[in-house]
Amino acid sequence: SDIANTLPRSTPEMVTKALLEREQVQSTSLGLGLAVPHANMAMEGKARVVIVTLEKPINYKSPDKQKVDIVFAVITSPKERQVHLNILAEISRLALNTTMLERLREARTKQDIASILQID
Repeated sequence: SDIANTLPRSTPEMVTKALLEREQVQSTSLGLGLAVPHANMAMEGKARVVIVTLEKPINYKSPDKQKVDIVFAVITSPKERQVHLNILAEISRLALNTTMLERLREARTKQDIASILQID
């Protein structure tokens, strides 16, 4: 619901519906316990990324059969296809070439996650 509050004219149900519709087309699990669901929604301004660490991993049709415990949900405007692809590429790069996933699994607060990703 936090992300819906930042999107004009949207509700948590609208965001959930958009994410689920995309997931029905193709699983967005990348392996390594990471999923990157995304949705295209009419919106103004910058893309939104919500990072969630799950206390209990879930089955998510992962290519490596590993349960997902870290989710990066990406919301962009349909006009921002390249922005969306750039975000996915950067998440993948960080997951493969850094200790980001391990550090996120150890995070206990929003501030921990923000410091791992060096965001304010």
